[in-house]
Amino acid sequence: MLFRSRRLSRLSRLSRHVTLRAKANHVIARAVSLSLVPLMYAAVALSVIKVTRGAPSIAHVLAWGFALPLAVFFGGVMHAALRKTPPHAGSLALDRVHQLKDRITNALAFSSLPAGERTPLMEAAIEDALATTTELSSQQAAPLTRPRDLWAMFALAAGVVAIAVLEVPLKRVVTGGTT
Repeated sequence: MLFRSRRLSRLSRLSRHVTLRAKANHVIARAVSLSLVPLMYAAVALSVIKVTRGAPSIAHVLAWGFALPLAVFFGGVMHAALRKTPPHAGSLALDRVHQLKDRITNALAFSSLPAGERTPLMEAAIEDALATTTELSSQQAAPLTRPRDLWAMFALAAGVVAIAVLEVPLKRVVTGGTT
């Protein structure tokens, strides 16, 4: 019974690990996509500041205006991080990838019931899952992937840096005078 309990807790831990990996994937992808908003604002704001030669009133307004794109970024990332995941998302992913036909999900659901409420068929399903789930991989069930907008984020960040280091030459008009 103790050995069975350890194997069930291992399945439960693995399922939670897969859920966390999938959530991390989602949060990272959302952060990369939403980072385009403040980067785009920074590119436009820096361009306006350069063209207006750093007029203090415009620079001040643009600096305060940066709060909105940052709020969109942080709000979106926090929403993705705090969003609830389905109860058996990790075990379903393990079942799908390892083609186990919901054995892990059923075993975890049945094992959460009190022992007196389980039927012999539920006990058999738990034993079957424990017998057939020896080599499971959370990396296969929830691989960490490259976010879709990663290259766009790098290109936009490089553009912002280029605009920031760009110097706009000033034309100085010398009014008539003799030397």
